[in-house]
Amino acid sequence: MGKFYNASITSDNPQEIAARVSNFFNDLDGVTSEVIEYTYNSNTYYTADIKIDGTDIEMYCGYRKDGDQPVYVNKVINGDITYIGDYVLQNYNEGPTRIVSAYIDDDCIMLYSYAKFRNTYSGTEVVYVKTSNNKHLVGYYRRSDYGQITDNFLDISSLSFEELNDTARIVHTYTNMFPYTATAGTIDFTNEAFFVNNGYKKFTVPVLKECSTVPLGSTQSLPVSNYIALGAHCLAPLDE
Repeated sequence: MGKFYNASITSDNPQEIAARVSNFFNDLDGVTSEVIEYTYNSNTYYTADIKIDGTDIEMYCGYRKDGDQPVYVNKVINGDITYIGDYVLQNYNEGPTRIVSAYIDDDCIMLYSYAKFRNTYSGTEVVYVKTSNNKHLVGYYRRSDYGQITDNFLDISSLSFEELNDTARIVHTYTNMFPYTATAGTIDFTNEAFFVNNGYKKFTVPVLKECSTVPLGSTQSLPVSNYIALGAHCLAPLDE
């Protein structure tokens, strides 16, 4: 069964933030993380290098080593797939905050990390999920926002998914069969979820359940188990 983890990390010391972010992810099953010094655009960052075990998927989250302004970098690698950002945040007295979340199951891993500082937000989410025919999809989203947002991870339907090691890099998305809210006190759901491309169903994912509208990040009780909402129409089994 899956487990969900969440934390808020605040410090004015970039090395400490990187270490605490790395420790958060390194404690998870199926994930390995270490702090490295990563150079990008001639700047060096204290960076949590987070890896999904047995894959080429990495997620970098860090803060600049030198300089007056807190600057953070986000990067995701999967083979030749790379998303990277270098963002400067205005320098206020209090330190920046990292929000980190993870969902860990044998057939689904979700990793989320973003920095917020006053009204500026940026970060990365990765979802790695097993399909019914023993293939894997990996979804990415790089977040960069201004203005108030919630601290929740992003809805799974916001991510662009690709089949792992697919050189054609065909994009798939999580689909929704229940674009409505069920009668109060009830949830409509299927026993699996689906990913589509151009309106055609391409993959079935048994670990997830499509459902009528539920609050993102909420826990829901179904007859078979408890679940956490990885999307407004997506449930994943929850043990803890």
